[in-house]
Amino acid sequence: MALKQGGKSARFMDGLEGRLDISPSTKTGIDNRAKGKLAYIGTRYLQFQETKEYFLKAGADSPENMLHYADFDGTLDGYGKLGKSYL
Repeated sequence: MALKQGGKSARFMDGLEGRLDISPSTKTGIDNRAKGKLAYIGTRYLQFQETKEYFLKAGADSPENMLHYADFDGTLDGYGKLGKSYL
C-alpha cells in the first residue's frame, strides 16, 4: 500500500500483512451492539440501521472534563482551560 502524499511511515508495521475477519454480532438485549450499525441519516441524531431506533447520548462526553483532569495533551479541563487543573 502506497503512502498518500505528505504521509509519514510508522516504520514498525511497514510490510506486515494480516487478516481481519468480521462476523455478525451475537449480542442481544439492551447491548447497543445488538441494534446494528449506527448511521448518519442527515438529522441531529444517529440511527441504528437494523432497528431504526435513534442513538441518544447523554453525559459529560469525556471523562477528563467530568473529572476536571487537564493533563491530556491538548485537552481542555472542566473549566475550558488548557494544562491547568483548578481542583
